[in-house]
Amino acid sequence: MGCIAGAGVVVIKDISEAGAYVEVPAEKIMGLLLRILFCISGFIIVWAMVGYPLLLRLIGRLNKDRQLKKDYSPTVTVWT
Repeated sequence: MGCIAGAGVVVIKDISEAGAYVEVPAEKIMGLLLRILFCISGFIIVWAMVGYPLLLRLIGRLNKDRQLKKDYSPTVTVWT
């Protein structure tokens, strides 16, 4: 799939028909790219504010009864 950019028009080779080209206005492509960028940005914000804390809560519930196998008491004493 190739594309050629012209004066406000992008020509894209259609893969469904051999040798066919479709002219798409550059505004449509730019609008689509901006919509995709907007959706990705929104997802990142929602993930940071809601998704990540919920994931941490879920992991915490799954590892609730986990206990250390060894006693990690310090071997050094401090005299005052």
